[in-house]
Amino acid sequence: MHLKINSFIVLIFLFLGGLANADSNRTLTVKLSWDSGSELTDLDLYIKNPKGEICNWSNRNTNWGATHERDDRGVKNGNSYESFTVDLNSMDCYSSGDYEFHIHHYSGPTIESTFTTSMGHRWTFQTSSKEDKYAVRYRADSSSCQSKYDYLTVKNIPSIMKVKDWPLAAKFMEHWFNGSGKNYMISLYELTDISDKASNAISEWEDLAHDNELIDGTILNYLIEGLKNTPNNRGGMVIPDGGSFNHIETEMSLAGNTWHDLDWEKRNMNWIKEKVISSGYFELSHFRAAFAMVVLRLVAAGEVIVRNGYATINILEVGIYVRDSYDFIDEDENDSQELGCWSSKEPYVSFNSFWLDDPKICVTNKSFRDYNRNHGKSEHYGDFRIFSNPKSKIIHTNQSFDYELTSSVAAGDNCGSNKIYDCELKCVNKTTAMNWIGDNYCDDGTWGIVLTCPAFNNDKGDCN
Repeated sequence: MHLKINSFIVLIFLFLGGLANADSNRTLTVKLSWDSGSELTDLDLYIKNPKGEICNWSNRNTNWGATHERDDRGVKNGNSYESFTVDLNSMDCYSSGDYEFHIHHYSGPTIESTFTTSMGHRWTFQTSSKEDKYAVRYRADSSSCQSKYDYLTVKNIPSIMKVKDWPLAAKFMEHWFNGSGKNYMISLYELTDISDKASNAISEWEDLAHDNELIDGTILNYLIEGLKNTPNNRGGMVIPDGGSFNHIETEMSLAGNTWHDLDWEKRNMNWIKEKVISSGYFELSHFRAAFAMVVLRLVAAGEVIVRNGYATINILEVGIYVRDSYDFIDEDENDSQELGCWSSKEPYVSFNSFWLDDPKICVTNKSFRDYNRNHGKSEHYGDFRIFSNPKSKIIHTNQSFDYELTSSVAAGDNCGSNKIYDCELKCVNKTTAMNWIGDNYCDDGTWGIVLTCPAFNNDKGDCN
């Protein structure tokens, strides 16, 4: 077995070392597979660079050419695998020395595992519980970095952004490559530091709030709709029952966690005004690289006092937050949005390749969708949303509005999660109300719900 392993080390070293001549891309996928059988076995594949830095399940993305694509804790009576994408050019450029591939047998009985590469090579190892096996290596030579580093891919762009001193843009793109899809929280000041337009918009809102002129009729209507679905501390809804509300405090809890929660966001968040901040058409800036276009939102806090058929809505504070969607979607797949040309040499980025020296790459939204497809990822792998917390930017104001309750709610309107107003404007369980229509029982209040009005089809004649 030792002879086989030593032979494997030499073979994989020669294979990886010769890849520069065989493939100008010099990017490959390595995969460790095993079958646990009836007893669960957990194997971990990891890479250690010459500086002792590790790429593994807990540190999935690196700036030195290793990306941990898939972690697997093993399954009984089934196949398991872990995989990495390896960019040999990045390894050459990061540090000379040995990049070591290790198999850590975390738990389970002695087992055979199979190590494969995207070039069709295949070797077998045997490991036992708690064993850490040094498997293969790639010996990088940084002195030849420039001669080998004769191309760029989309994965090089975050590094170029860092050279340009565009750290936020680089963080966003690295988060996209990470693939978690989880919301990315920033400080509002990370936006205003790179966008005068955003700073000016916030200043304008602050001035309006100071003069008690921030909330207009359109904003008020949005707020009222939100308050119909905001519970008070007495078991009812702020409208029509009154009570305090603090959408600044609750807004982020209603956002969902990933890009795929877009529909949830639309149904549940309580923002009352948006302002779009966009870059200039010929602007080459940190803001454009990070956002290009972003939205500032307003959300409110205050109280509602109900008397004599009117709700007095007192708005005492508003919070401001950032919202953006980081994705590479095109309205027309045949006309993909251009995202600039990038080079590892000054000036690093331009609208076209004419002003850049090799190596360089021009990219569009489609370039990133192609990256996902070429790496076996789903269409929206990596897409995520960006938020800041409205609690970090609160503006005090003092505006009051009277609203006639009889005109603000009606039978059949929603009054909360799975709640609906019955014919006497009592907030009742929606599922129950819908199931009781046409059930041969007259729902005239005898059973606690009144459904004898047109909003509920007059209980489908149950009271006739």
